[in-house]
Amino acid sequence: MTRLGCRFLVSSILLGVCYGCSPDFTMARDVTLHRLSTLAEGITISLQEREKVEDLTSLENAVRLLTEKGYVKASPSTRSELMQDYWKRPFEWELSQTDGKTRIRILSRGPNGILENGQGDDLFVEILVRRGGDISWRRHPER
Repeated sequence: MTRLGCRFLVSSILLGVCYGCSPDFTMARDVTLHRLSTLAEGITISLQEREKVEDLTSLENAVRLLTEKGYVKASPSTRSELMQDYWKRPFEWELSQTDGKTRIRILSRGPNGILENGQGDDLFVEILVRRGGDISWRRHPER
């Protein structure tokens, strides 16, 4: 997929949120997972386009890079929404490096507001950058 095609896909995903089509918890979960997935897709595309993982030291830096370089289209208000969950709590940002792998984890504390390190009702995405440039990501819960 071309860079322009990837940008279009990420922009389409960001614009495609349906806020009124599911019950309260499902909607809150879906909105939060959509924001997390948008970040993971944008980060993955940016790294595939040779951005440096060292420039992603915080969520603020990542969102700034993603929006300034056009990997994610966002207005100033949407940009701030990308950094928080449905419950208006800021996402947690974790960056770790072990055995030639870099792991970026972006977490929501979920509806109970308690950070449970990805357990309980926490929602998160995890981007894994392996030595050699292989990049993958997953979200929790999967669906």
